[in-house]
Amino acid sequence: MGLLALLFVATLFGATVGYVTIEDFTVEAKRQADGLSIRAMALRDPVGASILVLQHQNGDLRVSPPPYVVLVPGETVVALGTREQIDSLGQALMAGAG
Repeated sequence: MGLLALLFVATLFGATVGYVTIEDFTVEAKRQADGLSIRAMALRDPVGASILVLQHQNGDLRVSPPPYVVLVPGETVVALGTREQIDSLGQALMAGAG
């Protein structure tokens, strides 16, 4: 099985492949992420995790969403990173609104 196929399968199960983890999070209303862009959340630089896919509530997928994309409640973020990076991303997405 190729690496991309393995990563795809890992996405389905929130698995870890070697030191890389793929996990999904749902954007919730009244959280810090609600209505902010990926860039505004500063998810890439301090957190280090990469957002692979953004799934909209209607099921449409946006692969490798650009930083200007705004996160909307009900969307699912699929991210790749080390366990520590994924944990940091989850904390950032789930933090209460400031």
